[in-house]
Formats: sequence, structure tokens, C-alpha cells
Amino acid sequence: MARREQPNRVLERLRRYRASRGRDMTISGELDRLTRGVQKQRRAAGGIESAWQELAPRVGEAAIGEVLSLSPGGVLVVRVPDASVRYEVDRWLRSGGLDALRSRCTAPLRRVRLDLGSV
Repeated sequence: MARREQPNRVLERLRRYRASRGRDMTISGELDRLTRGVQKQRRAAGGIESAWQELAPRVGEAAIGEVLSLSPGGVLVVRVPDASVRYEVDRWLRSGGLDALRSRCTAPLRRVRLDLGSV
């Protein structure tokens, strides 16, 4: 004759397998997700920011302009402080600067859009 378990023991055994685990209330999961997102964006940019800092026309120690974003379609957005700097950067891009940037980064780079604003 088979021995029958008591109903309480059966319920306890089932609860171990069916019970939902408590939610993780720490921020470590969110930080990991955020870190992975930043790393993914950096890989997608293909080193364009460092290439801009090295190749772009300079004023003293810093490159003219600030890289804002690189779209998936290959449009690099750079903020420049005023129209005269915009003109200088545009001349540099047309005289081979864009080709130099393309050769230095792995991300596709179709064109550079210059936005006016304080850097």
C-alpha cells in the first residue's frame, strides 16, 4: 500500500515551485542595463568623437565645436559657437576634413550638420 503524503506537505512542496520570487529592489539591474546601453552607443558611434577631437580645426588646445550625436543614417551633428566658426569648419570639411573623419571611424558617416549654439 502506497503511503500518502499529508495535504499540508503537498501544498508546501508545490509552493516552493510555484511561488513567485520577490522583486529585486536594488538598483544594480538598472545600472547594468544603463551601462550596456552606453557601451552599445559608444560602439555604434565608431570612435567619431575621438576622431573629431584629433582632426577638427583647433582653437588653442580644444577642437572647434562639440559632437552632439551621430544618427543611424550617418549624420553627425556638431555644435559650433558662432557663424564664423561654422564657416571655418565648413571650409575644413569641404577641403578633405569629411574624408579624414570617414577614414578614422568605423560608423557610417554621410555628412556633418553644424548647429549654432554655445559650446
